[in-house]
Amino acid sequence: MNASTIRYDNTNYTITGNIVLSKNIGDLIGVIKKNVNDFPKENYEANNNIEVGTKLYKIKNENITNAIVVKENNNYFKAVIMKYIKSTK
Repeated sequence: MNASTIRYDNTNYTITGNIVLSKNIGDLIGVIKKNVNDFPKENYEANNNIEVGTKLYKIKNENITNAIVVKENNNYFKAVIMKYIKSTK
């Protein structure tokens, strides 16, 4: 099974199994607006059954270009940037 992927700020992030503690959750930066079957190509899209309405957050004291937080089922998971995935159009 492929890892779940979300697109934020024109960048794809892979959701990891790493839980982020609530004390490290920063500001809300967005909400997933669409679920797609392939890799997300537009901002606020996700694949692999990430629900529309899933919230995205900054991680306190971490650069947003490295990782963000995805809230799923009342847990906060770290999502890391996918640097070497090429989009096919």
